[in-house]
Amino acid sequence: MRAADVPDAPVNDDDAIGVPQRLRGAPNFRSLCGYRAADGRTVRRGVLFRSNALSDLSAADLEWLRTLDIRLVCDLRSMRERAARPNRWPSGPAPALLTAGDTGGPTAVKAAAWRVRLREPDFDAAAARRWMRDAYLAMPTQYAGLLAALFARLADGRAPNVLVHCAAGKDRTGFVCAMLLLALDVPWETVLADYLLSGRRQPAEALARKLWCADQGVPPLDARARAVLRAIAGVEAEYLTAACECAARHFGSVARYLEVACGLDVARCDCLRTRLLTN
Repeated sequence: MRAADVPDAPVNDDDAIGVPQRLRGAPNFRSLCGYRAADGRTVRRGVLFRSNALSDLSAADLEWLRTLDIRLVCDLRSMRERAARPNRWPSGPAPALLTAGDTGGPTAVKAAAWRVRLREPDFDAAAARRWMRDAYLAMPTQYAGLLAALFARLADGRAPNVLVHCAAGKDRTGFVCAMLLLALDVPWETVLADYLLSGRRQPAEALARKLWCADQGVPPLDARARAVLRAIAGVEAEYLTAACECAARHFGSVARYLEVACGLDVARCDCLRTRLLTN
């Protein structure tokens, strides 16, 4: 897996992957359907979705979300993030919730931590990229247990439609969804294209303004701070590549990481693919 292996354009988007409209309050919401596995099967329509947080959904967004019949939400945010910006959900029974624990993953992927680091005068764009890369290197260990629980739920023949999300829907969600797609034997180039699509849905500068400056009354940013925020709020192939290479380095391959660390043995893998791929 090399960061240079970046397709010219995302593989799928909107109508092509089963999302007929964008949610106004969640611009990074999208389906994972239509992606082709190595054996020619494709990810089923209407079973796997990914997004940023659902705290800003409009009434129209909620009505459309109801039609997707999502029954399991994998919320990768910390308890503090969830309390500060709770999801909005259509009326009726709430979906089951799967979380990654109270901490919500690496510090670098949380907007509150960005504000702290930006106060450091020597924290420049290069340091920010190293910080993000280190965060991704920690993800295989930090999310192994959550992936095991998610694979167990999805391998069940009665598994519900599932949504995976975090705050921005790009880092924590990007890693977990990449592991899901790789477990389904979707080629790396396709997985990387889906990851990079978040950068088109939410350009780095717009995301930085939303997550970093929201309700903070902050002064205008200088050139250093703007460059730092672009590095942190952006979606870089090298970040996801580093996480996958870390997993492969410690376990021999990503497939072996999924089997040993995440409980995806041959039988469970077969069930997962039967449930999530077309025949």
